[in-house]
Amino acid sequence: MENAFPAPTMENVILIIDKLPPISTRHGFQDNPLYAYTLESISAVYHMELKTIFESPFNMAGKIDSVYVNFENQGWFWIDPQGVDFFNNVTQRRLENMLTELFADGILINAVTNEASWRRVDIEQVFATFPANTHITGCLSGEAAQGSMTFMDYISSMQLGETYVFVFGGFIGGDTEMFITENVKVSNYSIYPYSSISAIVNQLELQFSGQ
Repeated sequence: MENAFPAPTMENVILIIDKLPPISTRHGFQDNPLYAYTLESISAVYHMELKTIFESPFNMAGKIDSVYVNFENQGWFWIDPQGVDFFNNVTQRRLENMLTELFADGILINAVTNEASWRRVDIEQVFATFPANTHITGCLSGEAAQGSMTFMDYISSMQLGETYVFVFGGFIGGDTEMFITENVKVSNYSIYPYSSISAIVNQLELQFSGQ
């Protein structure tokens, strides 16, 4: 089933990466709209964000339940963050090769467990499976973040036994904005999504490392 994905359980932390800026935009060059959709460009854009998540101590401790990524014209995908060995030490070039298979087949199988570790999903169906008390939080920086609670204060107020979803990237005006119930400020300055991800998962590790 192409859109199958694990139903979430309670006490989850789920990370969602919505649209990310093209690599040319990150480096200040005029964006080439054709290059932005090449596998080389996509792997370059998403590599650091994924490494930041999967190699974080918080994920290594098994604290991140699921990751969902919007690859824009290629669609949404669920990724098993506990398939760390499957992703660990993956170079940008190898990620590009993995994405070639993923986009063609809609699924990647972990060679060790023989189970799906990446799978195409319908993101609206994913949100429909979240428990009623799920906290869905947009992570903002720069001018857009003004007036929002700081991420450190927000994380310090989190309660065990509830589901927390953190949304990163260009979610304003995107597929996930309608589901977001609150926003947090990660930085007063505009920072790249991988920096926001790093700040969130590091703070989560500090808050919940002993639990």
